[in-house]
Amino acid sequence: MKGQLGAIIFLKGVVVLMGMAVFVVALFLLPVMANKDAAAHPDTIYVFYLFLLYAYVLCTPFFIALYQAYLLLTNISCHNTFSASSIKALSRIKHCAMTIIVLLVVGIALPLIIFYGKEDMTGPMMLALISIFGTSVIAAFAAVLHWLVQQTVDNQSENKLTI
Repeated sequence: MKGQLGAIIFLKGVVVLMGMAVFVVALFLLPVMANKDAAAHPDTIYVFYLFLLYAYVLCTPFFIALYQAYLLLTNISCHNTFSASSIKALSRIKHCAMTIIVLLVVGIALPLIIFYGKEDMTGPMMLALISIFGTSVIAAFAAVLHWLVQQTVDNQSENKLTI
């Protein structure tokens, strides 16, 4: 029992550290980079601020999914794994992952349309495609877990009605 609690505390720490790392990058590093690039290329200043806005919009479902993962870990530590709140958390994680995928596809498509023939977009495109693949794996895993927990909760409620 103590090993499980230690693992859950470790996973909660990982979730918090991931959130803090992305928060620090989004709040401190991205604006500095956008300002530096905007000063170097004043003719395309609007692109850098659009990128910054896009990055903040992309961070929103990420933070929501991290919060839901933290709530799910809290449910697991309270021995409340198979509950409606766990099902809701898994569903929200799945929806956040799908939202991130859609935003990444839009993030690939718009620069391709805007800068067609002007810029080489291979590097950013590959990073976005790798991110889409990773997020798809998370969405599929969350969907499978959502289905399994939902089936377990349904079976538990049927068994309670039988008794």
